Amino acid sequence: MAEENPAKESCIRIAEELPVTAVDYINQENWNSFFTSKGADDFCEWYADWPQIRTSLKNLLSFPLFQPLPEEVSILVPACGASRLSEHLYDEGFRHIASVDFSKVVIQAMMKRNIRARPEMKWRVMDITDIKFPSGIFDAIVDKGGLDILMDSEHGPRSGPLSYISEVKRLLKAGGLYICLTLAEPLVLDLLFSKFRFGWKINLYTISDEASPGTTTQQTFMLVAEKSIFTVVSRIVPSMDVSFVETQGIQVDELLEALKRENTIREEYSKSTDKWYSLEELKQGIKGNIGVIESGRVIKLFLGETGISRFFYTCVLLDAPPETGPFSKQFLVLFLQKKILASEFQQWLVLQSFKAARLLIVNISSHL
Repeated sequence: MAEENPAKESCIRIAEELPVTAVDYINQENWNSFFTSKGADDFCEWYADWPQIRTSLKNLLSFPLFQPLPEEVSILVPACGASRLSEHLYDEGFRHIASVDFSKVVIQAMMKRNIRARPEMKWRVMDITDIKFPSGIFDAIVDKGGLDILMDSEHGPRSGPLSYISEVKRLLKAGGLYICLTLAEPLVLDLLFSKFRFGWKINLYTISDEASPGTTTQQTFMLVAEKSIFTVVSRIVPSMDVSFVETQGIQVDELLEALKRENTIREEYSKSTDKWYSLEELKQGIKGNIGVIESGRVIKLFLGETGISRFFYTCVLLDAPPETGPFSKQFLVLFLQKKILASEFQQWLVLQSFKAARLLIVNISSHL
C-alpha cells in the first residue's frame, strides 16, 4: 500500500484550484480570489523547493560578484506570491530583500506572516511590468516562475514580458544578476536569449530533479544573466552533464536546439574583427571625436542603451574619405529591414552613390 503524503496531496488540491488558462494567470482579480481562499499558510512551492536551489543561490549571491556581507546585498523577488523563497533567503543572512506581487491579498498575508520573525523584509504591491523602484538599485533579481507566468503560449511574448524584461535591466546594478528559474519552454528561451544578448553574460544550469511535494514534473532550469558595462556578445555554455541530457525527453531537446541557434547568432557577432560599440562608449571618445567626420572610419554600433532600452538595433557608421566628394549630404541615415548590405564594400558603394559625407545604416529588425 502506497504511503500517504499529506503535503503532496495538498499541492495536488491547490493545483486543481489554480487559474486555468494563460489569460487567467495574468488576471489580478483571479489571483486575489485564489489567495483569499487559500491564505499565506496554505501554499505549494512550484518548480523547485529550497533544498534544490539553496547551494546554487547562495554561491551566486555571495561569490565572486558580491564581496559585501550577505546582509548588504540587495535582492528583488518579483511575482513572489506565497512562495517561501524570500523567507529562505532572509534566513540565510540576506536582509535587503524586496518582494513584490500585484495581488494585494497575498502581499498583506505575507507581511502579516513575516512582520515579527523577519522585520527587515519589504513587501510591496506592484505590477512586475511597471516596478516602482529607482534604476540600478538591486544586486540581484531572483525570479521563480514570474516570467513563465507572463508568457502567453498561444500568442507569444507581447507587451507584458517585454516590459518586465525591460524593468529587470533597468533595476539591476552593473555586475548584477538576473536569476530566472524557468521551465525553459521555447518561447521563453527565445525571449531570454535575444533580450540578454548584448551586454550580458549568460549561464544556464539544471536544477536537481529530486521531486519535492507539488513541484512540477518538468525539469526546472536556472538561467543567470550578468549585467556587463560593455556591449559584449558571449557564447552561452550550459552546465548540464551528459548523463542528464541523455535521460531527458523533448523538453531538453527543445532547449538544446534553441541554445544551438542562439550560439550560432552569437558566434557571428563575436567572429567579427571589429568591436561593437554602444553610443555611450562613442560619446566617451573610445573611437575618437564622434562629432567630427574622420576619413575612412567604420564603426559598428548599437542604438539603445544596455540595461535600459527595451530594443537594440545593430548599425554601421561610415565616414567618407574627402576625395570621394563633393558631397550633397553631410549625414544620411538608411533604414533596412534585412542585412542586405552585409559586406563593407557594399556599404561604401551606397555611401558613394548617395554622395554623403557620413552614412548610418540601421537594421530595423530589433535584436533586443
